[in-house]
Amino acid sequence: MGYEYSNWQGLIEQLVRLFSRHGYQSFSITNYPWTKFSKWREIDEKLIRKYCCDRSAMQRYRSKKKGVCSFRFLRWKSIAIILKTDGELPKGIVLDDKFHSIKSTPLRVQISEVVQEQKEWSHDITLEIVKIGGKVSVRLSEATINGLMEKFKECAKTAKLENKPRILISAYDRLNGFPSFSLLLKQKRKLKKYCIRLTKLYGLPINENSFRFMAVRVHHPQTKQPEESGSEEVS
Repeated sequence: MGYEYSNWQGLIEQLVRLFSRHGYQSFSITNYPWTKFSKWREIDEKLIRKYCCDRSAMQRYRSKKKGVCSFRFLRWKSIAIILKTDGELPKGIVLDDKFHSIKSTPLRVQISEVVQEQKEWSHDITLEIVKIGGKVSVRLSEATINGLMEKFKECAKTAKLENKPRILISAYDRLNGFPSFSLLLKQKRKLKKYCIRLTKLYGLPINENSFRFMAVRVHHPQTKQPEESGSEEVS
């Protein structure tokens, strides 16, 4: 069973799928120290053994029938996440890591590092996986939204000074690299309206249709073939 992801998009898609379709209700998240990079795989193996995360789908199904919980382990770069279903703890497992319910606590995944490596943004980019009204979705954190608005404002000013309207258009277009989940799409629409207001405020000759709004999902596989493939549908 593959657990290590080559990109954050694949990690987010699988987390949404496991929370929404496979009964996982709680999570524990940790960041491995980069100073121990050479030992990350060793840490992975310890956590997998500790929570019996390498069990087959049939073994997890049988545990569910008995009212016993199951665990799953996922990692992207330094971010390691353990998921847990409801139920009694299996014999021999001690729950000494802190787990949070997805119903009350958003699972925050900071992806700034990769985004900055691509030189797209220079501030915090954090995605939040939430469960609202029984439905799992993904949104940008409030701090991320505020940072994007400030970035767009700076781009609008620069576009005005340099007479290059494309600067603001290109900045907004980067949002199309984010997953197309319902809550995130709503945020993108609001950010588009904000950019349109900026064009009027700074007198930029930009047509509203110049701000592309893409809502197409692209499947991002993990580094190893997962035991179960697919992703949650967008609505």
